[in-house]
Amino acid sequence: MSNFTIYASSLSMVVSAFLLVVASRAFIRVRSRIFVSLIAVFLVILVESVISLVSLFDLVTLPFSLDDMLVFGNIIVLIVFYAGVLGRK
Repeated sequence: MSNFTIYASSLSMVVSAFLLVVASRAFIRVRSRIFVSLIAVFLVILVESVISLVSLFDLVTLPFSLDDMLVFGNIIVLIVFYAGVLGRK
C-alpha cells in the first residue's frame, strides 16, 4: 500500500476520535438529538479507519475488501441520518 493511504487513514482516525469527544461533550451539555447522530457518524468513521489500518499492516485478514468496507460505512452513515430525519416527525 502507498504511504498516502496510511497517512490518510491515520489522520482520519485522529480527527474522528477528536470530533467524537467534542460531539460527546456537546451532547452532555445540550442534550440535542443531532449530536447522537454525529457521535454515531464519527464512531463509524473511527472504526473504518482502525479497520483499514489494521488490514493495511496485514495484522488481520478481512473477508471483504477495503472498498466494500467504505461503501458499507457510507450506507451506515446514510441510515443514521435518515433515521434522525424520521425521528423528527
